[in-house]
Amino acid sequence: MDCLIVVGTALETNLAANIVAQAITNKKLIVEINIDPVIKYGNVKYLIGQAEQIIPNFCELTLAKFKTN
Repeated sequence: MDCLIVVGTALETNLAANIVAQAITNKKLIVEINIDPVIKYGNVKYLIGQAEQIIPNFCELTLAKFKTN
């Protein structure tokens, strides 16, 4: 895993919390898309807002970046 993208979770389930914890332990980039960010540690970049508004733009920009490389 190079990067973990976390969308709209409160990390209240063991699976989500464990995946995030593993990414933090392995010092991976975490992109959290959430109205209220919950990840407090690690290499986290926050995209604060509603996923429905953020994800389309995020995908478009990410795909454009891959096309230029």
